[in-house]
Amino acid sequence: MNKVNGIRRLIASATVLCLFVIAMMGITFRPSIAEGARTMSNKSVSAKSVRSDETETQTVFSYKDVFASYYRQAKERMADGGIEMPYTLDEFCDGYYKLGMDIQDYTDFVVNGAHNYAYITENGVSPQSASLEESYILKGNVEKPSSSNFDPDITPVSAFKRGLKYNGDVFDYSNINDGDIVIETHNPLLGNMGHAAFVYNAHKQAEIATGTRGTYIQTIEAVLDGVKFGFLDDTRMVDFGVVIIRSTVVGGLGMFPLEKLIENAKYFMWKQLGKPYSLPTGSSGRVNMDIDSTKWYCTELVYAAYAYGIINLDAINENGNVWAFDLIRSDLTKFVSVSEFIDVDLFSVSGGVRIFKVFNNTNSTITLKYNTKLAFVDDAKNWTDKLKDITTVTIEANKSVIIPILPNVLAGTAVFCREIREGKSITRYITYCTEINSSTLRMKIFKNMVTEVEE
Repeated sequence: MNKVNGIRRLIASATVLCLFVIAMMGITFRPSIAEGARTMSNKSVSAKSVRSDETETQTVFSYKDVFASYYRQAKERMADGGIEMPYTLDEFCDGYYKLGMDIQDYTDFVVNGAHNYAYITENGVSPQSASLEESYILKGNVEKPSSSNFDPDITPVSAFKRGLKYNGDVFDYSNINDGDIVIETHNPLLGNMGHAAFVYNAHKQAEIATGTRGTYIQTIEAVLDGVKFGFLDDTRMVDFGVVIIRSTVVGGLGMFPLEKLIENAKYFMWKQLGKPYSLPTGSSGRVNMDIDSTKWYCTELVYAAYAYGIINLDAINENGNVWAFDLIRSDLTKFVSVSEFIDVDLFSVSGGVRIFKVFNNTNSTITLKYNTKLAFVDDAKNWTDKLKDITTVTIEANKSVIIPILPNVLAGTAVFCREIREGKSITRYITYCTEINSSTLRMKIFKNMVTEVEE
């Protein structure tokens, strides 16, 4: 028996030594069973000392040690560019397993993707090296009056990178007004960092086919190639987890009606077209306000446009910047209902319990179902029978409620469902939140519609 135990100890020592050698050589970790490897990476294992027969001492590193080293590297590099690390160590590990990249390449990817398309290097910001511009940004120099693509009344087909999708089955765009703010809660390439755009013309004419709508929703926003025209449609709503918010301020200093304030903000946005994109560097933060400012990041631009219209959204955070989720959480903005889906925000986290604020922005009372514990994403997305902790809450018209969601082992998705019955048909409008960041209170917000017919 002692001999067997000795062999086991020898094998265990050899295994952890191999892990250390692999880590030091920069070889990618690709466990054959991802969940098992994830479990191992989440264990808090301290460096141990192993003594051989020759009394030689070696330091053996666990998965946790290796990940923590790269996490610190990413955090320090972001700090050099004035950016706060948006992920916890566990979220950093989870992202690695999802992408399956080499650990150093993954670390570079996280750093390079920090906040709204910015490419952060040890020397600052270089937007030209970041990810490609999204397909909802109009191409060509349509913002330049001297360009052949420019037309003050109608946008040419040549300006669009893809077709527009307005099928009218899910989203009610008639509720969107000029001056509303488009918030992307996530980007497929860069995670749940958030992005903001300004609705410049909710009923813009175009030569391209626009589906059931007839016109398209034109935006102005700061992206990698500078301040550009873009658009909002079904594809963008779904792929980027879009929510719409609006200022609750109805006048500025008693001087102008809201319509005049929005016109002022639109003029401000027009004057910024073509200016370059730039994130703040250093630790002091930055929110430019002047109409003659020479550079912008997306949320800064939207904030400044409202300030020019004499509307202070009061969303500058403690670091001196303004990010997309700061605009959502401002006391001077509200969600705009554009579908049967409900809107949610992560209010706080206490003792592992995620506390959500859930909004009913309709003019009627609704009944909402939700799982009281975090769930697995596939179960949440499809509202499956595996959700065993479902309860209901009634939300009055234009009101909100606070809902705590309990932790649940390895699950990490919060899910809320509104059911609408028509005869034997049940349509479930499911809002589910993933990659919930307890530190920054950011998350990805997805929506899915599932229809069933009762027999």
